[in-house]
Amino acid sequence: MFFLKCSFLIKNKWIYLIICAMAFFLWGRAAFSVSMRFYPLSHRLTGGDVHYTVKKGDTLGLIASHYGLERTDLAIQTHTNPSFKVAHIWVGEVLKFSNRHIVPYSMSNGLLLNVAQRMLFDFKDGQLLEAYPFAAGVPTWPTPIGMFHITSKVAFPVWYVPKNIQEEEASEGRVVQIKVLPGPDNPLGQYWLGLSVGGIGIHGTIEPQNIYRYESHGCVRLFPSDIKKLFGQSYVGESGEIIYEPVLLAKSRDGKIWLEVDDDVYNLWPYHDLNYVKALIRKNHLEHEVSWKKVDQVVRQKLAVAENVTNRLPKEIVANKNR
Repeated sequence: MFFLKCSFLIKNKWIYLIICAMAFFLWGRAAFSVSMRFYPLSHRLTGGDVHYTVKKGDTLGLIASHYGLERTDLAIQTHTNPSFKVAHIWVGEVLKFSNRHIVPYSMSNGLLLNVAQRMLFDFKDGQLLEAYPFAAGVPTWPTPIGMFHITSKVAFPVWYVPKNIQEEEASEGRVVQIKVLPGPDNPLGQYWLGLSVGGIGIHGTIEPQNIYRYESHGCVRLFPSDIKKLFGQSYVGESGEIIYEPVLLAKSRDGKIWLEVDDDVYNLWPYHDLNYVKALIRKNHLEHEVSWKKVDQVVRQKLAVAENVTNRLPKEIVANKNR
């Protein structure tokens, strides 16, 4: 009798532990999914398939920066060694690559900046007017996140060097500058849009090869031609938002599913990329429309461009076989 009682208690104990473990697992999954934050599924992309003819003075880095790509990612797409400079791409050569990016969400009017994506989106009257790649702050001087409005517009600005940058210059043994007048040595370029957040601004640059990198002390740098266009289309009081979203999903009008994954350079992303992507896909009921093999590849490679992860439909396969 004693042994029978012990055996029953042991069995009950293991049943109890199994039930508790299952309950904890299910609760954990529910809590994890509830804690995730998702933007609505996007339906907009920018960029496309590019056939670029190399010009005199081009480098792989300059081309990549202009089109909103990492130099190494452009090298992968064009099968070029990422260490190659101008000597290894020749004038007249045609580089074929994609610079598609997912628009995180739409606005009626204003500016949307995604730091993780290093893309600025300009909306007017509910339409996406322009999309520009930009350089963001280095991790030790991050570009601030949050809502903002434009506080000032200045053409040919004087750069009054902040105290902390003066201290940095002194610590590195460089000549300490208090102000820099307009001209070819002014790092602000020719145009300045002051923002209400973090004491930063959107401005030009004298180093366009560094666009689409993490290079600034928090400010947003644009190509000279891009800041000139944005300056003419913006106004004091215009509002916007700076976000940090390294993982984006879209379904385009033609039914294709696109996934874009960027590196979490600021270490602000609280989720495991693959888990988040799976949850995002399932939340939008797209689990049967994607190729999970492609999804896994995009998450692992993090090429920072929108990639087609659509699963081939049976009728498409049949159509191809019948050709």
